[in-house]
Amino acid sequence: MDEMNDFDTFEKEIREKEAEKNKSKHRVSGRSVFKLQEIIQEKAKEEESGDSKKPMAGNKR
Repeated sequence: MDEMNDFDTFEKEIREKEAEKNKSKHRVSGRSVFKLQEIIQEKAKEEESGDSKKPMAGNKR
């Protein structure tokens, strides 16, 4: 029965290490963030000026 607990502990440690590796892999470049901000600003301008093609839910034109 002790072997089973050792395997469980070993497996848990491996899973924790893998989770830490996966956390550090997700990085975003500054360029993509800047591009995303530009897109958001353009969409906001379209909505303010009424140029958007699709009406928003609940809005009837």
